[in-house]
Amino acid sequence: MKDIHVIIQMIDMFDVDKTKQISFEEFQQLWAYLGNLRDAFNQFDVDKGGAIDAQELTEGNYYICN
Repeated sequence: MKDIHVIIQMIDMFDVDKTKQISFEEFQQLWAYLGNLRDAFNQFDVDKGGAIDAQELTEGNYYICN
C-alpha cells in the first residue's frame, strides 16, 4: 500500500522526539497543518470542482505573489 508511505512521512514531519509515534500535542500540530493545507487548496480551487487546473494554479500564484 503506497499511501502508508505518505502517512509515515507525515508522522516523521511532526515526530519531534523521533519515537516513530506522535503524541497528542504533535498530532494537534499535524491536524492544524492539514487544515491549513486544505484551506490553501480551497483558495486555489476557484470553481470548487475538487481539483486544481493549470489556470486556477496560475491565477492563485499571481494573487499570492502580488
